[in-house]
Amino acid sequence: MTDHHRTPYLEQRAGTYYFRRRLPFDPNSKSNRFFVFSLRTDIPSEARDISARLTAMTTLAYDYVRGCPTMDQNTFKALLSELVRFEIAAFEKARLASGPRSLAAAEFAAKREDAIQTTLRQAIYLRDWEAIRAPLDQVAKLLGVTLPDTPLTYATLALEALRVSIDVSRERQRRDRGEYDGRSEIFTHVMHEGLGNSHSVRAPESAAAPISSAFAVTTHETIQQVREPVIQAAEPIQTAVCVPSKNERPTTLKEETSMKNMTVKDDIRDVLRSKNLLNACSENSISLLEKGDEITLSEAFDVYVDFKSHGCTDDWDRKQKPDRVVGQKWRKSSLSNLKTGKTLWSDLLQNKRISEIREDEIDQAVVDIREVPKLHGKSAATSATHGFLALVELTNQKEIREMDGAERSLRRRGCTNEEEIRDARLSKLIPRLRIETYVRHVRCAKRIGTMLHALGITPKNIFVDCAFTNDELSRLKATEDKLAREKWDDRWYDFLNTPVFQGKANGEDDPLFWMPVLARCLGLRSEEAAQLGPDDISSDMGIPYLRVRQQTGDSVKSEAAFRKIPIHAALIELGFMELVKLAQDSGHKRLLPKMTRGKNKQNFTENFTKAFGHYRKTNKVYWHGLDFHALRTTFHHDLMEASTPGYIKRNLMGHNPLDEGEKSYAQNGIPITTLFEHVSKVPFEAHLVISPILSKGPDRTRSKAESLGLKVVSA
Repeated sequence: MTDHHRTPYLEQRAGTYYFRRRLPFDPNSKSNRFFVFSLRTDIPSEARDISARLTAMTTLAYDYVRGCPTMDQNTFKALLSELVRFEIAAFEKARLASGPRSLAAAEFAAKREDAIQTTLRQAIYLRDWEAIRAPLDQVAKLLGVTLPDTPLTYATLALEALRVSIDVSRERQRRDRGEYDGRSEIFTHVMHEGLGNSHSVRAPESAAAPISSAFAVTTHETIQQVREPVIQAAEPIQTAVCVPSKNERPTTLKEETSMKNMTVKDDIRDVLRSKNLLNACSENSISLLEKGDEITLSEAFDVYVDFKSHGCTDDWDRKQKPDRVVGQKWRKSSLSNLKTGKTLWSDLLQNKRISEIREDEIDQAVVDIREVPKLHGKSAATSATHGFLALVELTNQKEIREMDGAERSLRRRGCTNEEEIRDARLSKLIPRLRIETYVRHVRCAKRIGTMLHALGITPKNIFVDCAFTNDELSRLKATEDKLAREKWDDRWYDFLNTPVFQGKANGEDDPLFWMPVLARCLGLRSEEAAQLGPDDISSDMGIPYLRVRQQTGDSVKSEAAFRKIPIHAALIELGFMELVKLAQDSGHKRLLPKMTRGKNKQNFTENFTKAFGHYRKTNKVYWHGLDFHALRTTFHHDLMEASTPGYIKRNLMGHNPLDEGEKSYAQNGIPITTLFEHVSKVPFEAHLVISPILSKGPDRTRSKAESLGLKVVSA
């Protein structure tokens, strides 16, 4: 056993060391999470030293939690959060109540804040934890918790409170100078509603309490009075502050939530109408939005799906132009991925109300998604029946168990080669989500947050940090193997030697025969080949060609995908025209009527991709990077090797024109003879396969091609 396996909480994954430790047990939590940090080193000695320091630090924090049974992790954060909210609100209340002041008074206030910060730093420097005792006692009483009695645990809390107090003092200084983060809520609300409207706007919940003996003492009654101030916009450019009088009963949190939801319910239809979204969603979605920020995360995903299914874009700040056909295409191409993202986020954030989701929970969820197994949900062993956190934990345990087993097996056999042992361990790593998939699932939350913010449900996008810079993407992609598609090499001949291409096809129109041949000879995408019908085949100047086009029920990737492609001579030799005639005589709309659509994306590619992958694995011709789309890649490589001009390559591949000349001054298109000349340069050895639609023997196929005036090309 190597040293790092005897170091607590130290793990090695893909050559890099991680510190991983379970959070203290919380009986109120459904699952216990983990701290997981990359130590950013692959040197064992460095990893052990860093892990030892992290172990000491986390042990100190865990001892605090265990020594304070009435204060779990959430209460600890809530107590310090209340300190901040109380003090900031008290400062704002005092500033509004005071009249104009002189420059000297303003400068004195700034110096006072500097003195407060100096006093707080000195308390930390002298370890005077009692300096913060009084304000902590008051806040604890408001929250109904008890401060810890033991010196060590109280010191841990006091240190954090002193640091928070310093930050609060700095924030007061900024606000006193008129410096705020972002726009005011009234301004944001008015901009969402339009400058001509006047609405009531409620300020976020806040409260006030003293921070230290150097601060002004605020009574409990005053704290309750300023806990929920209301700001109203009497006119678009005038605001007034309403504070409850001493004889007025303070508004409870439940009453405020009810009032806020009533305002949202009244306004949401106006917001949707102003953005042309009122008819682009169901009544159920409107009722969900009327909940305001009490809407749950899964419900927010459902509203987003409803909008997108009606053909809305993600540009929520502009007036929308919903389109039903666009919505249907989105459901086919993107809905299944979003459903997975919804399941992940709703599970990791326990499907909380939007108002209850904290920033640190979102950050942790991003970390957790990175650890989800690649094949989650593919079998009973990888299902997330008990949640994704439980699945990750079971996967980690299995991975470590198998890695250790592989090492023990080698050492029992007398192996002393550490590199060989390392390779054996790495071979047992359980693949996690690919970076592309991980990034897509993280980003989908940001789209939900953007929608909620644009509709006025939240004052800001709470998922704004669920994004990746180009530098972050580059660093992430550098951590995994590159599985980019490549050109088919000599393994192509192994593939052609499998049963379907050697006379054992399932009928004359077997897709497993014709689809790969069409992609290899003509560079067709899978959906383009599957959608072909007899009406798509025609001829010009004696040269047969096929049209890739958009018809009812079809789907092409882009406008540039509409094109004419001369039919390769090898396809004629294999009886492709007989396949066309067979479809015409049978009255089929498609050349390959056995193709079926998938249930999720509702396209042919979904089911065929699974069948094609299964066929390759069954016949032992499965290689990463050499999939169906790689046949199109190979077609492109062949055009490049034949020195085909760029404008012809782009035309044959269905790519966008490069310049204005191609786009605007080629109305008549490239002559079919020119296109045929370059398609014929793509090699295909038709004699190596047995066509399912023709009888054996070269005479018939040769005469068939020659009767059309075509030259049969072979490599």
